[in-house]
Amino acid sequence: MKKEVRLSQCMIVKNEEKNIRRALEWGKPIVMEQIVVDTGSTDRTAEIAEEMGAKVYQFPWTGDFSAAKNYAIGKASGNWIAFLDADEYFLPEDVEKLWQLLNHLERDLRPEKKPHIIRVRLANMDDQGKPFSFTVQDRVFQRIPPLRYRNRIHEYIGMPPSMPVRILEKEDLTIIHTGYTRQAITEMNKTERNIELLKLELEKKPDDYNVMVYLGEALLMENRIEEGMQYFRKVIQHKPGKNLTVQRYSVAIGHILRSMCMNCSPDQEEEVKRLCGLMEDAYPGYPDTTYYHGWWLLQNDREKEGERLLLETLERVESYQGVASSYASARLADIYHWLSRIYYKQQNREESMRLGILSLRLNRYNQNQLDILVALFYMSAGEEKETVAQGAWEVLSKLYDVNRQKDQLFLLRSVKTVPFQELARIILQNLPEQDTPKLS
Repeated sequence: MKKEVRLSQCMIVKNEEKNIRRALEWGKPIVMEQIVVDTGSTDRTAEIAEEMGAKVYQFPWTGDFSAAKNYAIGKASGNWIAFLDADEYFLPEDVEKLWQLLNHLERDLRPEKKPHIIRVRLANMDDQGKPFSFTVQDRVFQRIPPLRYRNRIHEYIGMPPSMPVRILEKEDLTIIHTGYTRQAITEMNKTERNIELLKLELEKKPDDYNVMVYLGEALLMENRIEEGMQYFRKVIQHKPGKNLTVQRYSVAIGHILRSMCMNCSPDQEEEVKRLCGLMEDAYPGYPDTTYYHGWWLLQNDREKEGERLLLETLERVESYQGVASSYASARLADIYHWLSRIYYKQQNREESMRLGILSLRLNRYNQNQLDILVALFYMSAGEEKETVAQGAWEVLSKLYDVNRQKDQLFLLRSVKTVPFQELARIILQNLPEQDTPKLS
């Protein structure tokens, strides 16, 4: 007899009154119960959770995330658990996909074939509500006794070392994570707390290089750049193994390469090549390898070589299915822009325009890219300026919200810079009358 799906949603919280409603709302259509373990809130988090029907339990904070999460698992009664943080949620379309998947697993698979864990994609969002990096996380899993959280901080769900674990990769399911916005970090004081816990963990396990990478990242968030970089440089002196996963190793190299790209110098070339070689050896096909190398080459005015590597990066992003967070995958707007700019200089107008439109779809407030696009329309107009201007408007009106003043100003600034007077007139004609600025 096939078991029915009974999904418990669990979370541990502290002072999450701004997030708790959204954190609980996403699961309402599919979960049978919501378990909220409060670790010492002084705001209305617990009260709001109870109002929304959650079962709320108090758990004294001991500086151990796994202990609190395992306590929550112990309070759950479903045969599956979705364990998201309060600053995370599934989009509605993925809630439905998750429910269909769980029903398929319960209906069509024998117990010995059923995955213990469903590995999903996680998108880290910035202050503008756009993803700045992607990774994968194990947040949906069966409720079975051996499957528990491990590690004091940066905990993971897993079996004891002697027991195999079955994982189903489902990167078409995405969790949205808002906890890395500046406001969230400032309000929750997360980084100082994490630095303290990570240093305690490192005292117990001084050769745990995974912990060193997490500590380096926490220090970067506190703008303690050189201190963080010291940990990354120490980590990459070792090869991936028991105390260093390939993912954390690649992340450490990525932070060093990103710093070198942002503070570019021609005498870094051999070190950039060496680091990219280490990353490629550890993680063949990883998009960030070619991304950082291509970015560094562009910074040193070596556009032809940079172009080749950035095109390869786009191919890698398309096929990438790894578990390491990919910085390049969240930087497609920049890659498209850099390539559009290269093709603009090469007078390859068609490719420059195509890539420029792709870039603006992802980041419409790139003034330099918009200037290039408007210039491309202008150069292609010839004697048909009115006709081309109308076609340009059709494209731009799909990229921008003409009822929004910020978008209006962006458009007008570019058409006056070129200048493309015919397009400027069409834009002004299509603006709401009360918002129409004067064209000088």
